[in-house]
Amino acid sequence: MYPITRPAAARPASEPEAARSDQDKDQELARLQQQKEQQQRIAKVSETVMDWARSWSKKDVEAYLSYYDKAFVPPDGTSLDAWKASRKARLAKPRFIRVDISNLSVTMHGADHAQASFIQNYLSDTYSDRVKKTLLLKLETGRWLIVQELTG
Repeated sequence: MYPITRPAAARPASEPEAARSDQDKDQELARLQQQKEQQQRIAKVSETVMDWARSWSKKDVEAYLSYYDKAFVPPDGTSLDAWKASRKARLAKPRFIRVDISNLSVTMHGADHAQASFIQNYLSDTYSDRVKKTLLLKLETGRWLIVQELTG
């Protein structure tokens, strides 16, 4: 006959082990919370880029221009006011505009700066092109705004 063995009674974890376990749990929860917040920021930047393109497609000049920060430096080196006047004239000219965004990728640079890269397909009755575009955005009073626009 074999002797019956009983499992040893579980010993309570020593206090340092228990405290370490609680710290690990707290750190993991904090990490998960940071990940969630990062995903929310990326989603909001993506939404902003898509809304910017929709405003442009609708030829809603005021809404389109509202996505640009007051510190935006136009790629052509003109003043912001001159660039805005030029954009208003260019958006008024075609009968229709269609801007499609594909392959959108957002990279966060801290909590309030982002880079959105994508392929932009532009079509109007007067012009069409397909370019790789990068927008640099910053969070300003709860809104993501474009501070720089790079093509190529």
